[in-house]
Amino acid sequence: MKNFLLGCTALAFAVVCPIATASQADDTTIVVTGQNEGRSPFIKILKLKVSDLTAVDSIQFTVTPKAGSVTRPVSATYSKQYMKGRGYVDVQTGRIRLPVFGLYDGISNTVTLTYFYKDGSSEQSVVPVVTQPFDDNCPINTPTVLQPRTATKALSYDFILVANYCSPNAPTLIDTDGAVRWVGILFLTQTRLPTSRPFTWRSIVTAAS
Repeated sequence: MKNFLLGCTALAFAVVCPIATASQADDTTIVVTGQNEGRSPFIKILKLKVSDLTAVDSIQFTVTPKAGSVTRPVSATYSKQYMKGRGYVDVQTGRIRLPVFGLYDGISNTVTLTYFYKDGSSEQSVVPVVTQPFDDNCPINTPTVLQPRTATKALSYDFILVANYCSPNAPTLIDTDGAVRWVGILFLTQTRLPTSRPFTWRSIVTAAS
């Protein structure tokens, strides 16, 4: 009789209080172990150490706009499959190299990393990313602002692609605050441009995702 009562008590407790299970976000540890310079001050390569690579599905980075900005954040998500295909994942050591682009030059950027796991769980960490100042032959990083964008003016885009040949850093991507956020390393010169039609300075507006 005593054994029967104990069994009933245990059964009742199991029904009323289900056992909690840990998620992959709880069980997996991801640590930022370092940062490498990219090909320009607007890119940094974050070095991550993951305790269990099999649990990771994708990683997202988000660059917080600097104080006074009215642009939306630069953000991108890398699937683990994509990173493996690009050689960013070392399965043997559990290390990941994560490119972060769209950074501001010459300041400490606030970057939020979101780790998504295969069981649907996720977690975040905030990483300061310090960049070097950007120096260029063209005054693209010190524009003359004729009419600044305001928070009350809604735009469907946040970034502008500027094509030019006065600088080896081309093309150039600026945001609608006028800040340079990315440059190409094409080393363009006027002689390398097509001769069938004249080259003119122009800005191409690209829609924000």
